[in-house]
This record gives sequence, C-alpha cells and structure tokens, in this order.
Amino acid sequence: MSAEGKVARIVFRRLLRLSQKLDAKPIGKALLKAQPSKIFDRTSSQVIELPFDSNVSGHLAQMLAQFNGGEYYAPTRSVAEAVRFQSHHGLSYSANPLDLGLGALKMLASAAAASDMLEEQTLPPGTEAVRQSIRLEACSRVGPGALLISHPMSCLFQPALYRTVVLLVQADSDCVVGVVINKPMGMLLGEAVTMPPMRERISPLLQTPLYEGGDVERLQVTVLHQNERARSAMPVGPGLFFSVDAVADAEAAMQGRVKCTAGYAGWHPSQLECELENNSWFLAQAADSTSLAELALMDKHVQLSADTHAADADADAGNANAGSTAAPSSINPDLETCADAGVHATYGASPNEDHGGSSFGFAATRSAEGMARDAVWAAALSQLGSEHEQLARLPADFTQLWPAAEDHYLSQIEALQQRLRRHREMRDKTAR
Repeated sequence: MSAEGKVARIVFRRLLRLSQKLDAKPIGKALLKAQPSKIFDRTSSQVIELPFDSNVSGHLAQMLAQFNGGEYYAPTRSVAEAVRFQSHHGLSYSANPLDLGLGALKMLASAAAASDMLEEQTLPPGTEAVRQSIRLEACSRVGPGALLISHPMSCLFQPALYRTVVLLVQADSDCVVGVVINKPMGMLLGEAVTMPPMRERISPLLQTPLYEGGDVERLQVTVLHQNERARSAMPVGPGLFFSVDAVADAEAAMQGRVKCTAGYAGWHPSQLECELENNSWFLAQAADSTSLAELALMDKHVQLSADTHAADADADAGNANAGSTAAPSSINPDLETCADAGVHATYGASPNEDHGGSSFGFAATRSAEGMARDAVWAAALSQLGSEHEQLARLPADFTQLWPAAEDHYLSQIEALQQRLRRHREMRDKTAR
C-alpha cells in the first residue's frame, strides 16, 4: 500500500470514530449547519439555484448538505453510515480524495468538540405538562391548521422566530400567513393599548394576555378564539378560529378561550417551500380533534403552574443521567391604527426580558416568558419522535449555544456569501 493509501486509511478510521461519537450525541449533529443549494430571492420572488464549487470546500459543502437533507440537520441520519458511503463512493470519485477526507475530518472534529462544550440539558420546565395535553405528528401539508416548529439552529439571527411554534392561518398561491403561539409578551392587551377611544372599542379583550405573533406588522393585533360566529372569523381547525378584525370581534371572541397576538409571520409560498426543504422548520399537525385548539390557546400560566413543575421534576428524574417577509393584503384589521392609539412599538422584546448584552436580542429563558416559549416549543418538537427530543435539549441560552456553533456557522455563512457574489456576477455578465 502506498504512503497516501496508508494515510487515507488512518483518516477513514478517525472519521469513523468521530462519526460514531456524533451519532451517540445528536446535539452535535444539530450543530452541522450546511450551505443551502438554493435560496429564495425576495427581490424577484423566485428560488435561485446555487451550484456548489468544484474545489474541496465545495465538495465538502455538498456532502454536508446531502447528509443534513438540507441546510439544517433533520433526524435521523447516521454520520457513520454517511462516512462509510462516501468512503466507498464519493471519495473514490473525487480528484483529491485525501484532501476531501482531511477536510471532513476537520469538520467532524470541530462538531464533536462543540458538542462536548454543551452541557447536558433537561427539557425546559413545563414541557412534560404541555406534552401530556396535546398530540402532534409530522405532516407534509401546508395550509390552515398546520404548525411550523423551528429547528433549534435556525432563526438564530431572527429573535422573533427563534424557538417558535407558528400556527398557519392562511395559505394560497400568493402568500402563507401564520401567527406565533408560544411567545407571551408579559403584558395584557390593556397594558399595550393606552388611548381611551381604542380601549373602549376593544374593552372585552383588555384583560387578555398579549403574545408576539411574528416579525411582520407588529402593530397589528389579531385574535385566536373559539366562536365561529365572530364577524371576521376564519376557520383554522376543530374548535379554533382566527379573526383579523379584533375590534369587530372583540365581544364575540370572548365567548370561549382567546389569545391576542401582535404581528404575524408571512412567506411567499416558494419561500416557505425553500425553508422547509432546508429544514429551517419541521411541519406538523394535530393528531386528534382537540390538540390544535388546546395548543394554540394555551397560556403561559397553565404551562408554568406548580403542577407543571412537579410533573417535569418527575419526568426529569426518570430521564436523568428545533424569516418571514410576505405582507398579505387580507390581514388589515382596524387595530392597525393602534400605532396612533398608544400601542407600544416594542413588540420585539418583552419588558421582562433580559438580553444579557447579546446583540442578537434573545430572551433570557429564566424569565416566565422565555420559559413558556421553550416549554411549548420543546413539547411540540419532541412529539415528532426519533431524535427530535434530543434536539429539544439543545441549550436555549445563547451564551452557551453560540460559542459552540460560532466558528462553523460563520464559515458556512461566509462561503455562502461568496457563492452568492459569484452568482450575481455571472447574472450581471449574462445580462450585458
């Protein structure tokens, strides 16, 4: 055997050991962010294909995207199986197999070291109680009543969508609209609306907890409720309706459980399709006739009750040692005028959130609002089975998560930006 062959065998054995280590600790695999093979161009509202480079870095990027099944890791995939496959197929077809193997070794070693940095996490307080009250399952249908559960490593630069569960309320050929249902703002609607004329118009809803519904039109207030007779009610699922006109439906919405949301999330259909293919979101649906309304209308006080903490303590003892741009015209409630009526324009952060000096603006999960967000997100994600529960155990604290992920994450972003620049240069050259 040649010297190069001996080195290749050593590299393969080392790759196999690292891959087995990562397979035993799925949170390490979750840190392996890949470069997408296509992205959505908001300017043209089209999906752009981005060919990978033909050099070693390009081959590695393509291999990682193939392993993840997209930009972010989707359970359950074995790193060891991928290494064996590439050693018999992918590496043998490369012009520089040893360089490729060494590059893969560096990448997996970095992921293994990063996973070692992360402390073993229990599921967030409140998770078990939420999980016991709902039944969810994976699905492929995008439409009203479907749920988007964010990947734990996606939306790191979009605090409004980080660790969120989004309820889709509208989907057509022009847009997909949803509202985040697990981000309480730590205030009642009456605390946000301060002008007397508007308070009078929505008086039945003033004592309703206010939730951050998304990163689009944050001064718009919409309502999730159970009254099908409300004037602007749109059916979302069994026993659950969505009203875009909070003023007209204020009284009717109070005939049952209710939740008010400020802002919403919106996508072009192709944009959401692209994000789903890249595993930015896990798509789910209720597995019975009551879970959707139960989850959508759940309030943080239910999630974080004393009984909830007790249930989680028992569960943890047994277990002890996962961006929106569209602005559809159909959502335009009268409360859009709340900008002049005294609604706080700080929906991006709860008054009780401690950002800990982070430039990314993440909520400290020690707050009641952060704990409520994480409990619902973890409960929803863990119900999808396989390794999803392990992914739900990734640290929510950005100061723990980012140091472990930073080098790899930023290197992938830099490489993607270079590919985008080359794409624009080729496009402009062709246009001439």
